[in-house]
Amino acid sequence: MAEFTLSATDFRTHVSRVANCVAFREDRCLISRHGHDLVALVSWEDLQFLRKHRPVPSLAEKGELALPTAARFVPQRRTPGPHEERLPDPQTMSLLEVQVLYEQLKNRWHSMAVSDWVVRAAKILQRKSGSALPASAAPPS
Repeated sequence: MAEFTLSATDFRTHVSRVANCVAFREDRCLISRHGHDLVALVSWEDLQFLRKHRPVPSLAEKGELALPTAARFVPQRRTPGPHEERLPDPQTMSLLEVQVLYEQLKNRWHSMAVSDWVVRAAKILQRKSGSALPASAAPPS
């Protein structure tokens, strides 16, 4: 078992090789884009272990009736043309939705529009909580 990192371009080029290494040798592959970690590819056994020992938390268990719209956010992609993501204005969203979407988007590489949204959301969360966000939660610059 080994762990290795690939760029997204190399992953696209060698997807079948990487999939075989992950499936048969139980290697772990970290895929990055522009120097930022993006996703990990793990074997079926590792996924089963994660599902058993670290299940996905449900908002229904915490007393919430349904997922906020921010948790159902899916980037809109147009083909052809550059990748463009549309996010709702954080001023018009509930505080819970802003928090959920902010947690999903912080510390990840995005387009300038998404980075601007993260900065605006951080300011709103800071203003509503009355304290500065921890340094690890600061939006990427």
